[in-house]
Amino acid sequence: MAEVDVDGTEVTVSEHEPSTTTSEKPAPGADVEVRIAASPAHLSVVRAVAADLAMRADFTLDAISDLKMAVDEACSELISRAVPDGDLVCRFGIESDQIHFSAEARTVPRCRRAGRASAGGC
Repeated sequence: MAEVDVDGTEVTVSEHEPSTTTSEKPAPGADVEVRIAASPAHLSVVRAVAADLAMRADFTLDAISDLKMAVDEACSELISRAVPDGDLVCRFGIESDQIHFSAEARTVPRCRRAGRASAGGC
C-alpha cells in the first residue's frame, strides 16, 4: 500500500492481491482502490489512475480516453451528491483485457439536496 499527499489530501492506493510478476503490466485479478476526499479538485487523481492502469494494460488511446471520460462522469455525479467532507472510494478491477470500475460515496438524500426536507424527514 502506498500513501501519497496530493495538495494536502491523503490518497491511498492499495493493491489487494500483490503481483508476483516483474512487468509493468497490472496482474489480472488485481484490484486497485483509491480513497480521496469527495471534491472536484481531486478528479484528476482518479482519472490519472484510470489512465495509468489502462496504459499498462496496453489499451488503445481511444479506449484510455473513453475510460477516463466514464470515470470522470461517474465520479463527478457522486461528488455532486456527496455529504460535506465525505470520501469518494474508487475501485479498479483488472482483468486480462478489461478494467472494471466502481465508485461509491455517502450521499445527501435527494430531497435535502433540493431543499425540500420536511419536518418528518424525506
